[in-house]
Amino acid sequence: MVQVENEELLYGTGTGHSARFFSTSGILRHNVAGATDTTALDAIEQMRSGPALAEPDPFITSPSSWSARRRIKDDLHRCILSPDPTREEGNQLWGVPVPVTTECNPGDGQLIDTTKFGKALVREGLVMRQGTNRDDFSRNLMRWVVELRGNLAVERPPVVLALANLPTTVPPGS
Repeated sequence: MVQVENEELLYGTGTGHSARFFSTSGILRHNVAGATDTTALDAIEQMRSGPALAEPDPFITSPSSWSARRRIKDDLHRCILSPDPTREEGNQLWGVPVPVTTECNPGDGQLIDTTKFGKALVREGLVMRQGTNRDDFSRNLMRWVVELRGNLAVERPPVVLALANLPTTVPPGS
């Protein structure tokens, strides 16, 4: 259920599905293809100034994109994001928590100021229904439907920044 919910919030079609962050009109977008590593990391500062004036509090990305960011090293082979990757700050990008999900496409990322973007609306809470169909009883089968009816109400789109083409591997020499 959590995986489907994550996929719907990030990429859902919007037709009979939840609204979705990546295709919401008016959000900020940044393509990091060809950018240097520091430029890719500077996307957080892009939100803190300009039209957004936002303070992102999650940076949602894929495990491969986050792993590549965490392993970038300086010329002395020290991790740039965290000198000690075993510490708590290893799961943060400049103080911004980084939840990862396999439902986020590799190379994609999302910075959101959850205090300003709007609301997640729940029309019907999580419900699990059980039933059978025709000969299920004789075949010893059970059927379940797990459902949550919700949507996003994005009131201030510029406080959402969609990042595209984040590296999913560590650059050579890092």
